[in-house]
Amino acid sequence: MIKKAVLFDLDDTLYDYSKVHKIAIKEVYKLLKEKLNLSYTKVKYLFKLSREEVHRELSGTASAHNRILYFQRLIEKTHEHVDSMFILKLYNTYWDTLLKNMELRPGVLKTLKKLKEEDLKIAIVSDLTTNIQIRKLHKLGISKYVDALVTSEETGSDKPHAIMFLLALNKLKVSPNEALMVGDNTIADIEGANFVGIDTVLLQKGALAKTFKEDYKQPNYTIKNIPELLKVIDKINLSFVQNEGYIKFKCIIKNKTPVSKNKIIDLNIYRNKLYKLKLIGAYSNKIGYGNISIRDKDKKFLISGTTTGNYAKLTNKHYSKVVSYKIKLNTLTCSGAIKASSESMTHANIYECNKNIGAVIHIHNNKLWKKHLYKLPTTPKYATFGTPELAYEIKKLYNNSKFKTKKIAILGGHVSGIIVFGKDLEEAYSIILKYFNKI
Repeated sequence: MIKKAVLFDLDDTLYDYSKVHKIAIKEVYKLLKEKLNLSYTKVKYLFKLSREEVHRELSGTASAHNRILYFQRLIEKTHEHVDSMFILKLYNTYWDTLLKNMELRPGVLKTLKKLKEEDLKIAIVSDLTTNIQIRKLHKLGISKYVDALVTSEETGSDKPHAIMFLLALNKLKVSPNEALMVGDNTIADIEGANFVGIDTVLLQKGALAKTFKEDYKQPNYTIKNIPELLKVIDKINLSFVQNEGYIKFKCIIKNKTPVSKNKIIDLNIYRNKLYKLKLIGAYSNKIGYGNISIRDKDKKFLISGTTTGNYAKLTNKHYSKVVSYKIKLNTLTCSGAIKASSESMTHANIYECNKNIGAVIHIHNNKLWKKHLYKLPTTPKYATFGTPELAYEIKKLYNNSKFKTKKIAILGGHVSGIIVFGKDLEEAYSIILKYFNKI
């Protein structure tokens, strides 16, 4: 199943909790040292002992993770009476220090951004109290990427209890087989998610990432760093697509601000000419045909939007800028007021053939198509329009035929379809006229 959501553990997964916990405990020790003649080793021992007692007594509840209870128990072990304000001071010092020193693991922010660009939903599934976890998300600067937060305080149970994962799925409105769980704890994260049918990804960092023999504690995938998750998702989605035998075009609009008017001047000049010749337009059933594009920067390009063949005149609201794409998955990200044409993948692969290619035009003309089918470079019939197969076959054609020099090809699996490229729109248009004028 195509993955639509990712569930993340927070502590020790997205940031190194163990590291900042040690820093926070040292600050707590400075306060305790002023009142008690205790060594740092003794303070660490008392904190650990107090935490174990609270965990044992409140096992499975969010309260078992509340640091104020740990410090209360610690003071009860060292004082004859409870100093409530001092307990609160220890608690605030611990969290203020920890939050101050928190940093995302390398590549986490970039990964979260990429997941959102590809339209995946994100949830944080974490033990501990909601207030503290929200403060962490804010401090780490990732709140805007998180669609849902589930804590053990909200569910009344810790991971690996199924309710933690089921509530996250419910909030994101996805099924178990549409999600991935990413965490560093083989028991809490992997066992729990596996139990409810979610594929799991183990981050191999820390003692909690040790492997077990039991199948239900075995992750489906392992990664050494968070950015590797993107490759895992690509692998899963591609495998599903290949097994299903089809790939559906998916266009994600990252920014809906219309394309700059200055950038579409030449595009509109030549698009108007092609529309008048009926090489770009729409059939009587309102299905549009043909599109036009120019290279922008790097792998980016500007292209006429989907269904724009129905319009005689286009504005900047009818063009889209392709900013990234994955041909294998037939998925692209664009910006603009309209989604990019489903033929964008074919344009993308042509631009990849040679950095000097500056424009691509896709036209329809049945007479021209029939006359030059298999006479001009022609793609196979199985490579139908809007598919990765057509994009790949175009690149093959460029490398293994006269398409590279003639700069025009017949789309064998796309009746009436013809693709042309040039160093700029003027050259591409002149190639079209050369063949069009003869019919």
